[in-house]
Amino acid sequence: MLLGATLVDVTTLTFPALRLKPSDAGKLRGYFAHAFGEDSILFHNHTGDESFRYAYSLIQYKVIRGTPTVIGVGEGAQLVIDAFMNVDVLTLAEQSVAVDDKELEVKKVEAGVVARLHEYRFATPLFAFNQRNYVEFSALPEPIRKPYLTRLLTSHLITALRGIGCTVTPEQPIMVSLRLHPKLVSVKNQRMQMYTGSFTANVALPAGLGIGKSTSKGFGTVLPA
Repeated sequence: MLLGATLVDVTTLTFPALRLKPSDAGKLRGYFAHAFGEDSILFHNHTGDESFRYAYSLIQYKVIRGTPTVIGVGEGAQLVIDAFMNVDVLTLAEQSVAVDDKELEVKKVEAGVVARLHEYRFATPLFAFNQRNYVEFSALPEPIRKPYLTRLLTSHLITALRGIGCTVTPEQPIMVSLRLHPKLVSVKNQRMQMYTGSFTANVALPAGLGIGKSTSKGFGTVLPA
């Protein structure tokens, strides 16, 4: 095991015969939330009193290179295995699609702050900002924006790692180097500032894990570069 890493359960469910647009990740989430939401809050992150579970999403829905993908991490890994056996038809925005081909990958993955650098790229745009820190970022002069983004991405990495059960301490700080490109993405008919590109960091991340905001809806999906 890598120094400082934790073994994390990761289950990846894909539907190779289907092709969706990246914006359809929310429809994929809607199907699983409706079909399996009574089994666990992790499928939708909504509590019974109509509030929201604000912890890191342990079941994430994505469209990666056109392929519908569901990733379960930690507690979410077994839930995705259980759901796999019961998915024969996907209902996406009132359209039902028979599932003739589905694949499940179950493994333990090393994750955490480690002693060597790893290269990653964003397979889906990074949703980095909330309303408050976007206002802060927009007011900054250009030379200070990249250090701000670096701190923000570092914070997102800490949230993701702790969310999947890894220990992050000041004694082993995360070091990040960014190569990001701004991109406007439509979310609920609003144009949002996001980023594509890549980064280098002394962290081990499961392939397909999401970082940043709205990871359950497919944003911020990280793959090895």
